[in-house]
Amino acid sequence: MLRPGCLLALLALGLALALAPAALADTAELEGAAGDIQVDFGREILFTLEAPWDGPDPVSATVFYGLPDGALRTFARAEDLAVGAGLTASYVWDIRDMLVPGAEIEYHWRVTDAAGERFTSAPAVFVYQDSSLPWEIIANDDVEVRWYAGGQAFGERVIGVTVDALARLEDTFQMRLEHQTRIIIYADGDLMREALGGGTSQWVGGQAIGPFNVIVFHATPTTNDLDMLLAHELTHIVIDQVSDNPFSSPPSWIHEGLATINETTGELRFDYPGIVDDALRRDSLLSLRGLTGSFPASSGGAILAYAESNSLVNYVIATYGAGSIGRLLRAYREGVTDDEAVQVAIGISLDRLERQWLAWLGGEELPPEEVDQADSAPAATPAKADPEAPAPATPAPVAVVATPAAVPAEAAAPTPAVIAASPQPAPAAPVPAAVDSAGAFPTGPVLLVVAGVVLIGVAFRVARPRGSA
Repeated sequence: MLRPGCLLALLALGLALALAPAALADTAELEGAAGDIQVDFGREILFTLEAPWDGPDPVSATVFYGLPDGALRTFARAEDLAVGAGLTASYVWDIRDMLVPGAEIEYHWRVTDAAGERFTSAPAVFVYQDSSLPWEIIANDDVEVRWYAGGQAFGERVIGVTVDALARLEDTFQMRLEHQTRIIIYADGDLMREALGGGTSQWVGGQAIGPFNVIVFHATPTTNDLDMLLAHELTHIVIDQVSDNPFSSPPSWIHEGLATINETTGELRFDYPGIVDDALRRDSLLSLRGLTGSFPASSGGAILAYAESNSLVNYVIATYGAGSIGRLLRAYREGVTDDEAVQVAIGISLDRLERQWLAWLGGEELPPEEVDQADSAPAATPAKADPEAPAPATPAPVAVVATPAAVPAEAAAPTPAVIAASPQPAPAAPVPAAVDSAGAFPTGPVLLVVAGVVLIGVAFRVARPRGSA
């Protein structure tokens, strides 16, 4: 879950983007420029610039940095700018609790001289990681794996697991990774939690961090349920990529339902059907809308939320077909609400879906004449011609999951477990310095407002909690 302080920092980053001067327009190449970075892991990143200089005195040097090809970018004035045999500049970025291991950062410099001329260096990219560890790297088109313990055989095993997990998603749901994802594996759980930043709970054993396109977790060659853990977290990343939109994102019941289904083809990790049946008998089921955001903090409540999510997604698959899941997720890409996404994907309201599912759990069929206002309201063209068809009495799960192990992150006991937690926030940044004296706002006031709104949307998308089992 995104902590309030991190959310404010992310909004500050959005403001920085809205007010940033034009970085590349009307600039010349800064010939011979050599940019570099020095990482003090967990504390700061030093950006440095060296370049030949024989023109009018420089009045400012600005470094632009952030996620490659993404909206989360900002800028800062150099703290040290000097001209001797050549030009030198530097800036220190305080990154405490702002970055996660495996984050990819792109940066470039712009120098403005006394005559108002601007010169820009070529962009450079680096991966943020702890250089004190002997990282090994193996990759294919879909994932890049970095680990430091277990040897080459361990890395190849991880690659094999990711291939199988991604193939299940593509073959069954027509969903695949759209961008290569980086997987960072720590052999020491405490070291991993320290790397993830302050506030990371002791029981956290891994995280899928969508805004960074990174999975970070603790595992060794002897880790139980390694296949399950990787498949589960990869599912979250695929969902994020397929549904990518700064203003809307799939609710937790879709994230966790699909992730628990794709974990493995082995035995159920928990007795999900039994847990749901017991809650139904005791009239203690959580509402569908109650499964939208954070799952309950208590162990029993969290496990019930996972079980209901698994049951509901299996019901949708059995009733409307596996393709409905892909349609549902792609609907979010258009910025729709939860109600609109369900209406577009399967042709009924969210409330109707809940009633059908509850009737199916009770071994009943929902009467076709039972239509509420949401069902009868105009909506997008349904994806299924006969959405009111009765649900099958006993839909079989598309896939089942590994043998019972540690409880989900939200439900975990205080003892550490190889288990995933809620994603960390996107990178925050200090409030930037004032705009260069020679710079100009890249857009007019209207576009500044639009840019700020977009970044606020990104912030709330990242802030929307998503548990991971």
